[in-house]
Amino acid sequence: MGGQSKLDLPLGSSTVLAQSLKNLLLSGVDRVRIVTKPEMEIPVIADRHLVEVVVNSNPHSGLGDSLRVGLTDLPQSVSFIIVALGDMPFIQPRTIEMLVRTFEREKVPVVFPVHDKKRGHPVIWDAKLIEMLSDVQGIIGAKTLVERYSTQAGAVEVSDPGVCFDIDSPVDYEKARVQFELS
Repeated sequence: MGGQSKLDLPLGSSTVLAQSLKNLLLSGVDRVRIVTKPEMEIPVIADRHLVEVVVNSNPHSGLGDSLRVGLTDLPQSVSFIIVALGDMPFIQPRTIEMLVRTFEREKVPVVFPVHDKKRGHPVIWDAKLIEMLSDVQGIIGAKTLVERYSTQAGAVEVSDPGVCFDIDSPVDYEKARVQFELS
């Protein structure tokens, strides 16, 4: 994508990351911890006091390392975490709210959305699993952990296609730009 971070790409009057963050905050979460690479610009948002920035000094080591950095030194009061990706700007706040309600109601270790039979993001994890999450190797490791708990997981069927749409290529970005202009 031209050497520019996909998270910094414009989306409407904002950026991919800013839109993803906005949707997360509109869902009513108490706090957001963003894991970034050292030179990453964090978008200016109205609810900045709810956002903590943690820098992964070795961002090329993969998503597992970023997850580990994000999980470090969480407050003891945390009962669950939401692992959301910054390149998924179309997840609706009401979808995140529904996932949190399901987690709280069902008391399961993992909750994730399903759209058109595809598992999506964000994934909600019980705080009891933080230690195991800290040991995963890359996104594959987290998927393996979801599968390990799949019989105890809360799979929530959602009508929100945003849970399965991330921006990983120039084609994805162009689709996102067009979709954002139409919405």
